[in-house]
Amino acid sequence: MKRVIGSRTFDTEKSELLFESGDDVLYRRRNGEFFICDNKSIKPLSIIQAQEWVKKNCPEDVYETIFNAVTSDLIQLSLYVTVEVRKEADEIKKLKGLTLGDIFAAGVKASKY
Repeated sequence: MKRVIGSRTFDTEKSELLFESGDDVLYRRRNGEFFICDNKSIKPLSIIQAQEWVKKNCPEDVYETIFNAVTSDLIQLSLYVTVEVRKEADEIKKLKGLTLGDIFAAGVKASKY
């Protein structure tokens, strides 16, 4: 299943299937974003929402497998940029195969004061 929500594309075929619980399936996108698919709809999740879902629906070892690496060195950010900046970032994504996180990190590293 593939859905566009806002400016983000959620595609079950291009995402990592993490766990199935009844009709709900937890996926992780290449950029680290989580979402639930229930064969009718897709619901994006924050890391905290995904952690809560996994705690409720999965064995404890699954939680450790999914979030041990994520919580050790990554955090989720939400920010506002101009339409122009977003278009430029999307072009970079296409040309270089990077995630928005990669682009943001490269910009921060390049602008050290």
